[in-house]
Amino acid sequence: VDHVTGIITQVEFSNNHDAADLLQEREDHGDIWFAEPDYTNTLMDSVFNQTMVDAYKGAAIWWHTAIKLDKALEKLAASPPDTVQTPVVAVLDSGLDVQNPNIKDHVWGNDKPGESGCPGDINGCDVTDGKKKVLGSGNVAPYLTGAYATDCPNADAPRGSDAYNEHGVCEHGTHVSGIIAASIDSNVGGVCPVCKVMMIKIIKGIKGKGQAPDSAILNAFNYLSLFRANASSGVVRVANSSFGKYVRARAVALLVSVLKKPPNEVLVVGAARS
Repeated sequence: VDHVTGIITQVEFSNNHDAADLLQEREDHGDIWFAEPDYTNTLMDSVFNQTMVDAYKGAAIWWHTAIKLDKALEKLAASPPDTVQTPVVAVLDSGLDVQNPNIKDHVWGNDKPGESGCPGDINGCDVTDGKKKVLGSGNVAPYLTGAYATDCPNADAPRGSDAYNEHGVCEHGTHVSGIIAASIDSNVGGVCPVCKVMMIKIIKGIKGKGQAPDSAILNAFNYLSLFRANASSGVVRVANSSFGKYVRARAVALLVSVLKKPPNEVLVVGAARS
């Protein structure tokens, strides 16, 4: 991170030893603010909890009442029309099946695809393959599938196996998006039936496992920040970040801090496990 401009740059080195020596020298001389590795992160709760699944199947959708969603929607319905705007929730995750019947009507649509620097970003952006001046691509299909309306592999893998966990990662982005905005007349019913979901795919295969590198997370925050003001296709108000960070990254913390403050005022919701 440049100490004057605050610009975050990704640099590759041939080996870790040379990188550590050179970056420490640049930091000591004040040429850069700080440098850190491109850490990898995993999705939280990547395998489904059956108790949770059974609860969603309940006809009464009891947890809507438990979180007082009915009260929130009553208040929203009572608001003057000119004060209500469709909220857009950016979901930083493993991808989304935009054709899933429970979520397809609540997927964000970009009326100016490509202008963000992510070609074809009709429903969001895959920022795992970003390059200089290109944030990524518009294919946000779930990790391991590459296409919409395609089942995640390894569904029958033994519980606890790597293949089973990878299946959970594949489904995670669609699952989370459903919790947020699934159609209210489905067996699930999202907590925000008036919301739209913008998928920002941050998961890629690293050493045989679906993980989120910090570089992708930084690209994701950069992407959603482009839809904070005067966005005709909807303004991002919340960033759902259901991934676990077990190593502090100063660059990620810096961007979260910037997003929280005016004029951005994005609520960044992170995962936690007790």
